[in-house]
Amino acid sequence: MKRLILALTLIAFAAPLGGCFETFQAINGFAVTQGELDGARNAYDGTALPALAGYARLPRCAKGTAFSINNRCHDAAILKRFRTDDVSVADAFNKVQDAITSGNNSGAIAAWNTLQTALAAVKKIIADNNLTAI
Repeated sequence: MKRLILALTLIAFAAPLGGCFETFQAINGFAVTQGELDGARNAYDGTALPALAGYARLPRCAKGTAFSINNRCHDAAILKRFRTDDVSVADAFNKVQDAITSGNNSGAIAAWNTLQTALAAVKKIIADNNLTAI
């Protein structure tokens, strides 16, 4: 009964206390595994990195034009944002790996959530600019 009351109390306070969400996940046994990290890294390496490399190899778009199926070129601002977000993803992958290696489960959960945000930013760039067509 005491555990039920404790769990309900944690649930009630977990939402308003954003920084405590990772702690709540760790208490409830959520863990980021090496397999999950490797799967995410392989998926990223197989989808986002080829899109980035292909987009970077295209010639720069002429002033006033944009990338399309018929006009295969890259926009310098989009390429810069893509590369910046790629660095953020790589840093997030490293932080998750460090936390897993050191056995810091709550740190791994926090880093995993940061990684998911970074991956979402890259996915948005790819989708918004139709970079899957490269």
